[in-house]
Amino acid sequence: MSDLVLSANSSPANATWTGSGTTPYIDATDASYVTTSTKNVLTEIFTFAESADLGTITSVIFSIRANSDDGKGDITIEYSPDNGSNFPDNDPYINFTAAYETRSSANLVATFDTWAKINLAAARFQANASSTYQVDHVYITVIYQAAALAVDAEDVTSQSTISEPTIVDFTFVNADDVTSQSTISEPSIDGVRLVDADDVTSQPTIGVPIINIVGAVEFVTDADFEFVDDEDFIFMPATVGGVAPTSVIYGPLMGPLGGPI
Repeated sequence: MSDLVLSANSSPANATWTGSGTTPYIDATDASYVTTSTKNVLTEIFTFAESADLGTITSVIFSIRANSDDGKGDITIEYSPDNGSNFPDNDPYINFTAAYETRSSANLVATFDTWAKINLAAARFQANASSTYQVDHVYITVIYQAAALAVDAEDVTSQSTISEPTIVDFTFVNADDVTSQSTISEPSIDGVRLVDADDVTSQPTIGVPIINIVGAVEFVTDADFEFVDDEDFIFMPATVGGVAPTSVIYGPLMGPLGGPI
């Protein structure tokens, strides 16, 4: 859970409730305030700072910080979810002391159940007893559950309802790039180096090329042997029928008896 404090952002001052310090007077716990010695007169309607939609709202609590010079001051504060058109909720607080103290409402999430209503929140208050009052801060505390956001599968830990994306068109640079992917196995093709995965098309029986040549022909490794086409291959057997060759045979591969391999 996270919480957000939205302070009053407009002044409640009027002819009865006068401001001292910096307007809007009740936006912070500081030296500014509104004051009155007259009971049963409402302040001007005032509003609060707004917020973007941050997630699911679970609690909305209004707080007022005030005092009264004789410790017997009572204040009633009213709350509106529609910019002051209606005030369905209120709190009558009694006996504010001579020292500043903060009083807070019950959870009003039933009235302020959307961010739109919180952004239209307004309030007003009045003194209910003969005393001299000071009010210096009125604010809303919103408790909410932030929406979950996954950038990619590696950012998801123990999220039972979020599965790793299925990758369809995925290209490997080479087979070594595949590590511990349970649904994507590294190609296993003996003696063949893949440039990319597209070079493999369901050929499970491809292995090291087998070249049967009768004669004393030796390759260093099969990787050192490459055909462009059969006309480019020069075959020089050590012996033909036990007799050393006197010339080089050019053309397709030939066996010891002159027939093709």
